[in-house]
Amino acid sequence: MNIWFWDDWCIGKFEKFAHWFQQQTGKTNYFLCWICMWCVIFLAMLHLVVDISLRQEINLFLIVAIGIFLAHVFFLPREEEAALERLEKGVANPRKISDRFFRALTMSLSLYFVFISLFAIAAFFGDDISKKNDVFSSLYAFFLLFFYLPFEYWYSCDPLPPCRGKLGEKIGAWFWKPAVAEAPHRG
Repeated sequence: MNIWFWDDWCIGKFEKFAHWFQQQTGKTNYFLCWICMWCVIFLAMLHLVVDISLRQEINLFLIVAIGIFLAHVFFLPREEEAALERLEKGVANPRKISDRFFRALTMSLSLYFVFISLFAIAAFFGDDISKKNDVFSSLYAFFLLFFYLPFEYWYSCDPLPPCRGKLGEKIGAWFWKPAVAEAPHRG
């Protein structure tokens, strides 16, 4: 099987979950993108702060990457509006096709870092202290891709039409009970 089959399969699964999530909460797939991107930003900032021993070029790269990730976060509401307009016209998300290569690349890197992280964890419990910094870097890269890959897939999904969500209706029923009208006084 080729990578495009797995990409289509993953988009189907992510879109199915995003639709279920929207039916439950009323939040679209772009809300899930927002959560993933803030996790990526937090991890990048954590790596920047914790691992001071990085070379200056890597620090500069992380600062630029954080800026790009923040731009993604601030453009998500605009992308959500455009997706809802496409939904009204009956047009699918063009990112399903145009971002296919980047999703495949990210998926391949994620699988690569899973195996590297397993070997790095095994090396962490060894006696070689010089490898321990590499362990944290490889685990960081794995978790960064772990949050970035769902971002790319949810970014390519089509949302459902706006709805309140079942969870909002259930919680709203607890707090907003209909007022009972009193009969007018006659007299």
